[in-house]
Amino acid sequence: MAVAALRRSHLPVAIAAALIAWSPLAGQTWRRVAFAIEFPQFERPDGYGSPLAFIVDFAFEQIFFLPLTVMILLIGWRWWRSRRPNAVISDPTS
Repeated sequence: MAVAALRRSHLPVAIAAALIAWSPLAGQTWRRVAFAIEFPQFERPDGYGSPLAFIVDFAFEQIFFLPLTVMILLIGWRWWRSRRPNAVISDPTS
């Protein structure tokens, strides 16, 4: 949906669609970073959890989180540039 909206130059719709997918990943990343800061050994004091599972899950989540973050930043940058009064953005269809 985000790519189709972007092709039709509906940049706010593209940003909103990407943010819907991005926000749960951002929340999970925030929780994992906070957990890693609180417990540097990636395991609670009661021994519950696996450090390897923590690291593997975090790595897999970043496979989706980082590209979505870059996409949102690039779409936002393009939208911001298109709103300037003298902005000239080339039409990819011509």
